[in-house]
Amino acid sequence: MKRRIFLLLSVALLVALLVPVSAGTEASPSSVTEFSLSTADPTASPHPEDITLGPDGNLWFTEVDVNKIGRITPAGVITEFTIPILKDQPFPAFPEGITTGPDGNLWFAERDHSKIGRITPAGVIAEYRIPTTTSPTGITAGPDKALWFTEFDANQNGRITTKGVVTEFDMLLSQAIGEPGAADVEPAGGLSLMASDLAGRPVTAFMTTAVEAVDESTPLDEVARLLLSKDVKRVPVVRDGLLVGIVSRSDLMRALANKLGVVQGTL
Repeated sequence: MKRRIFLLLSVALLVALLVPVSAGTEASPSSVTEFSLSTADPTASPHPEDITLGPDGNLWFTEVDVNKIGRITPAGVITEFTIPILKDQPFPAFPEGITTGPDGNLWFAERDHSKIGRITPAGVIAEYRIPTTTSPTGITAGPDKALWFTEFDANQNGRITTKGVVTEFDMLLSQAIGEPGAADVEPAGGLSLMASDLAGRPVTAFMTTAVEAVDESTPLDEVARLLLSKDVKRVPVVRDGLLVGIVSRSDLMRALANKLGVVQGTL
């Protein structure tokens, strides 16, 4: 009896699938509505790149070729916000990826400014410079209440807290030392074969011995010249031959910003 009922149900389902839907019950295709982006310069094209749902219920997107972040409401009302251009970078930021952060703001990657930007739902923009000169592209919110981004031409991934603290992770170096979870950038060999060779070897075989150092009385302009001439990012500070601190390029930029009265978060 159960087998007969199952057979009847199967036949009924097959008939239902084969019988064409009548014109009166045919589902109407979904419609697409487009919203144009206008520019003051008729020769410029916004080229919207990435889009995400914002914490305010609106959609936020990047306009890579006009240096703007856009917001569009569900009703189609568009508002645009221009990314600042500073004197030391007189060119567009070329914003690409954008995502909603755990702090209720939008975070985006500035590919040509080597920065990560933050914009509030009210449109207030702050920027944070990445220590390595690179081209950040994709960005997403991580499970650790921070933002994670890719550094396209530096073979690195980056992490930025909602306070603007940036940490970078070198994918090639991680692969070379066999760090757990490192990306396999050369599955056929190359760096992946170095892990076993490097394991257990003393650091003396690889360290730099000709270290440039300064003392606590060294003027900042001399430190700046040292960083440039030696092409290094930081210099140790010593007292009586003992390490007491370190000065980095970021420290010098922060000192310069304070001198010029630049608002924190715009460098």
